[in-house]
Amino acid sequence: MANFYQTSILVFILPITTSGLLLGGLTSISRSLLQKRLKIAKLVVFDLFASFISSVGYVALAYLSPTIWALAFGSLCAPAVVMVGSYFLLPDVKQRFYICREFARQILHFGKWIFASQLVYFLSTNFDRLYLAKVIPFELLGIYGIARSISELLGAVVMRVGHLVLFPFIASHSQMPRADLREQLASIRTSFLLLAALGFSIFVVGADLAIKILYDERYHAATWILPVLIIGSWFSTLATINESTLLGLGKPSYSAVSNCLKFVFLAVGLSVGAKTDTAAA
Repeated sequence: MANFYQTSILVFILPITTSGLLLGGLTSISRSLLQKRLKIAKLVVFDLFASFISSVGYVALAYLSPTIWALAFGSLCAPAVVMVGSYFLLPDVKQRFYICREFARQILHFGKWIFASQLVYFLSTNFDRLYLAKVIPFELLGIYGIARSISELLGAVVMRVGHLVLFPFIASHSQMPRADLREQLASIRTSFLLLAALGFSIFVVGADLAIKILYDERYHAATWILPVLIIGSWFSTLATINESTLLGLGKPSYSAVSNCLKFVFLAVGLSVGAKTDTAAA
């Protein structure tokens, strides 16, 4: 990747930042048990505490070393805090390494679609960053990255609601007749989407003002990028709600197919845009 982007420092940065995946893999299953038992309040308090501690770590590193290395090592703060703290969530749950063939078979059978879906989801949601980093200056990429990060705030909230509430609720009621389950969810889904639509509308209207307040003139180019990305996040919100529903019903294959289509359309759109810019130049 360092050769592809012609940036030699990535040789050192990527191994550091991706170490957070290893820390995440060593996290206790207590968080998943709390989610399954719908003890959302305790889980939210824990996540807020972990976010606060990791933010303090970020700020301390940036103060001591205001360089890119503060961002690289700071990215490990959150997974490290979550990993350690997760073992204190449910003291009565004792864990050890153990492999059960039957459960492993079930997980692999059900998880293959989730793995494929998440792989394509990662590519489809980050293809713009991977592609633009190659074809535009890093200064412009930084401005785009700021707009992209802000635009994902509301979408992240919706995704969290779907992951922590909707998915475990549907999974625990998946044996109910579909008509009864649909009746229970219809009014809740409508109210939630109306509230989300209001939030997105306010976000779009005030996006340029937020950029001007938070950043200086060097980043004001993000004022026209941000509203467009926020509108795109609305469609992602609709997809997230549906994907959580399908996953709760034990049908992750639909998400994999939709993510594949998303990736194809995004790749085609960016390639056409690049050819148009080249022709114009």
